[in-house]
Amino acid sequence: MENDLLDLLPPDWKEYKVGEGCFDPAILSAYFKLREMFPDLYVNFRGGVRVNSWCGYRTPSCKIGASNSAHKRGMALDLHCGDMAGLRDFCHSSSGLKLGIKRIEDFAATPTWVHIDTAPPNEARWDDRSKPYMFKP
Repeated sequence: MENDLLDLLPPDWKEYKVGEGCFDPAILSAYFKLREMFPDLYVNFRGGVRVNSWCGYRTPSCKIGASNSAHKRGMALDLHCGDMAGLRDFCHSSSGLKLGIKRIEDFAATPTWVHIDTAPPNEARWDDRSKPYMFKP
C-alpha cells in the first residue's frame, strides 16, 4: 500500500507530512478497486516516473484548482489510463456509485483524465441518483 500511496502524493508531500491519514477512506478504497479493474491506471506516477504532480492530494502550496477543492481535502483524484472510455463509463455508472464515487467532473472539461471524488454532491441538481453526480467546474 505504501508504494501505491505514492501515486497519490504531490512532490512536496514530505514537507507537509501528507500520508494515508490525509485521505478520505472512501477515495482510497475506490482507487485501489479501480486499479484492480484497470491495471494501467495511474494518478501521478506512470511506470515509476512522475508525470503529474497535483492529480491526487493537493497541499497548501498548490495553486491549481479552487481553494476548497476536494483534492485539498483528500477526497478527489484525477485518473489516467489507456482505456479512458472504459474508465469514464465505469466511473459514471451505478458501479462507480457503489465504489463510493459521489461526483465526477464533466468529461468535456477533462478530456485527458477522469476526475472522481467523494465530496457531497449538489443535491438540488443531482437528477439521476443511480450514478455519480456530474458537475461542471
